[in-house]
Amino acid sequence: MTKKLFSLLLILLTAFSISAQTRTDKLLKNLHDNKSKYIFVIAHRGDWRNAPENSLQSIEKAIAMKVDMVELDIQPTKDGNFICMHDETLDRTSTGKGTIKNYTTEELKKIRPTQWQRNQDPPTNSHPKGGIKCLQKTVSLSI
Repeated sequence: MTKKLFSLLLILLTAFSISAQTRTDKLLKNLHDNKSKYIFVIAHRGDWRNAPENSLQSIEKAIAMKVDMVELDIQPTKDGNFICMHDETLDRTSTGKGTIKNYTTEELKKIRPTQWQRNQDPPTNSHPKGGIKCLQKTVSLSI
């Protein structure tokens, strides 16, 4: 198995009506126009400075900041689902230990993501809003 099985770029956009054309339409037009000078603002792992990286909270905070896109990483679980997590292990970004692919989705829901800042010793600040979420739940934020 490769070190990283999948990467995923999720486009999480807020639809605003502007002159009969939505914000999403304008962003997609710029994305597909190789002559466009538009600079996209992309939140890597969501707003990881204010919430655990790749968490629902980090995505919600990035959307509130009106970023154009949120980039997330995904990892496979033991039962064939996917979760949003950068690392292949739980150690750095959660209260769990070990390799993600050795856990089922239900087991992962009991593990809390932690907020980690580069100037802190990981992990700290267990997040109170619940366990690690599966990719399906995360994608639902974009709808």
